[in-house]
Amino acid sequence: MTDEEKYNLELYRDKAHELISSKFLKDENFIKFLNGEKPNEEQIIFLLNKYRFFYLQKEPTNFYKICDILCKNAKNEKHIESIQNIRETYKKILKGGIGFVFSDKLKAEQPPEDNIDLWFNAFYFHSDREKKKRLEQLQNKYGYIQKFVFIREIWSLVLLIQQLNKIVNEVINKSD
Repeated sequence: MTDEEKYNLELYRDKAHELISSKFLKDENFIKFLNGEKPNEEQIIFLLNKYRFFYLQKEPTNFYKICDILCKNAKNEKHIESIQNIRETYKKILKGGIGFVFSDKLKAEQPPEDNIDLWFNAFYFHSDREKKKRLEQLQNKYGYIQKFVFIREIWSLVLLIQQLNKIVNEVINKSD
């Protein structure tokens, strides 16, 4: 493993810990959200700021980059299979969503990967005019469900980041 790859794995581990420690995911906040309570917006912003390190392609902690590093350096066939399964599940969530019955029409109209991109670029991190217009259209049509699905998709991806982090920790500990 190169020094840069080890650095990226260590950075992933640290960023994953920050993400998983998000207040929104702790203290029953997420359970309240699943039961219909609107989440604290500051907690959502914190969660999304931490998630971006795994989502953005140019980040050294990009989820797919870390999967590639792990597969390239894995000496254990079980790890390779686990990494590939986690990666495929992550990709399926982005491409096809998580299977909420009430959101099937929304997913057909706005796949999860596009939905995340839309929220990031129209609301949370940028002010893209066209995307803002599209987000408003979807919110007018689906109401709060549209945001609920977005947050639920992020949560599903965070679970996979956490799973991958267990393997990252094993690899780091063995290389020390």
